[in-house]
Amino acid sequence: MLKNWTYRDWMNSYLGFMVMISVVFPPIFGASVLPYVILIIWGYRKGELEFRLHWLSALFILLYLAYAFGLIIGWKEGQELTSLEYKLSFLLVPIILAFRHKVGGFSLEKLASGLLIGVTIVSIYGFFHAVSCYLHEGTRACFLTVSISPVHHPSYFMVYMIVALFLAWLGWKREWKFYSLWWIVPFTLLGFVMHILCLSLAGILFMLLAAMALSIFGLYKKFGRFVALGALVVLPLMGYLFVTKVPQVEGEWNNAKWYAEAYLNDPEGFVRDTPYPSSGSEQRLILWTVAWQELKAHPFGVGTSNLDAALTARLKNLGQRELAEKEMNPHNQYLQTGVELGWPGILLLMAIIGSSVYLALKNRSGLLLLLVTSLAFHCLFESMLQRQSGIVFFTFWICIVAIVAVEERKMHRLEDTKRSST
Repeated sequence: MLKNWTYRDWMNSYLGFMVMISVVFPPIFGASVLPYVILIIWGYRKGELEFRLHWLSALFILLYLAYAFGLIIGWKEGQELTSLEYKLSFLLVPIILAFRHKVGGFSLEKLASGLLIGVTIVSIYGFFHAVSCYLHEGTRACFLTVSISPVHHPSYFMVYMIVALFLAWLGWKREWKFYSLWWIVPFTLLGFVMHILCLSLAGILFMLLAAMALSIFGLYKKFGRFVALGALVVLPLMGYLFVTKVPQVEGEWNNAKWYAEAYLNDPEGFVRDTPYPSSGSEQRLILWTVAWQELKAHPFGVGTSNLDAALTARLKNLGQRELAEKEMNPHNQYLQTGVELGWPGILLLMAIIGSSVYLALKNRSGLLLLLVTSLAFHCLFESMLQRQSGIVFFTFWICIVAIVAVEERKMHRLEDTKRSST
């Protein structure tokens, strides 16, 4: 079988393997890129590849260059380059994906298989980890949050899962090989269970929003606008009942709601009087406050590696010395980018998001729309582009799905032209 593989088969299969590695063994993802670089050199010398940098991919490169410039202008003696090294995927991933096969391009099917296998392995490992924890500690907390998601932060892993669920059903609709309901339905149930156990409120809310949007769109396509409008009323109500009635989710929702109300009544008093240790929701509100203050004071940013020092100083001034010692990021990518790079950095991030939405709508790519809305939504609650789990995933998938969406749209237009001419 392998003897019949073409160069394109090898290229796409290895990309799928890289996707799986990024999910299952993220520390060695960088090493896994090296064989792909060899494949690129081989294919380019054979004349099967050409270099075509997509303009959306170029925006990620510009973001990396902005971080490099931010490191230069904010440079201090003894400063390390670690923060810039973490963001190297913004530069390398778009470049390696710019080497595209002249005929056929990337295979979404093989990439999807890599992601599905990866999230399944990590989910199974998460359950084994939880059971081991329970046998030693004997508490139900072992089946929640980081114990059930020990490889990736729960919010990041829920992004992987929701994209994997979409790809599973897309594969079934397109009749990809081995994509059968006998495993897709149980996998969907697994994804739902993992969302509940990971207790990522942002992940749960996005799952509900995505499910509602897909349901309303499906009803509109099949039954028309009146049924879709009815669903637009009923489904949000069902989602609200879910987050307010399911015990574990209800606790997270009510806590976040209560803290938000207390903060809005007296923001300065909330930051000053919240005792330590505080909950995750309380810490987010405090960190958002000091990050916004820092952005207002430095509209062009404090530099790529100076965020921790800047926020630490402000936290100490507000009496949050214990929280300052933890050197936490703002848990909001817009504010994180803003503090480091200022408003120009925020505009560049928004350009990536806006351009992705434009391409998704123009080329009718539900997958690209899911990816970019997931990024935009989760960036409200996490610094999604600070960890390798977020940088690698979003850079790789947004860049490659944008390329695939454009290629598929061109192919559909050619097919439509042929039909109309016959």
